[in-house]
Amino acid sequence: MFTIEQQITIDRPIPAVFAYIADPANIPRWRPEVLEVRGATGPLSPGATFGEVVNFMGRKTYTMRVADYQPERRLTIEALAGPGALPTQTFRFEPAGGGTSISIRAEVRTSGPFRLLEPLFPRMFRKLWAGYLVNLKAILERPRS
Repeated sequence: MFTIEQQITIDRPIPAVFAYIADPANIPRWRPEVLEVRGATGPLSPGATFGEVVNFMGRKTYTMRVADYQPERRLTIEALAGPGALPTQTFRFEPAGGGTSISIRAEVRTSGPFRLLEPLFPRMFRKLWAGYLVNLKAILERPRS
C-alpha cells in the first residue's frame, strides 16, 4: 500500500467545486484515464456505488463506493473491486479567499503483479493526480458564456 497527497486552489466557491467533483458524470472530463462511468445518476450520496472503466495499464473496470459524504467538506470514494490497484480517494474542501482549496489523499492497495510494480507507482500517481487537479482547475475556472 502507498499514499499520495496533492492540493490545489480553484477560484470558485466550495459549493460549485464540490458539486462538480461529486457528480460521477464529470469524472472522465478531468481524469482522462477514466473512459466512462457506469451506474451513477446525478450527484453522489453516502453508500452509492458506480463503475469506472479505466485505461491504466490496459482497460479495467472498478467498482467504486462512496464511503464518506459530508457536503462541501469531504468526499471519500473507495474501490471495492477491480484488478491490481485499489484506490481510496479522499477529497477535502476548505475556503481559500473567495475560492476553494482542494486536498486529495489517495491510498492505494496493490495485489497480484501490481504488487511487484508498487515501488514505481507513488511517483506515477503523484504525477497523475497533479494533472487531474490542474484539469479540474482549468475546467472550473473557464469563463462561462
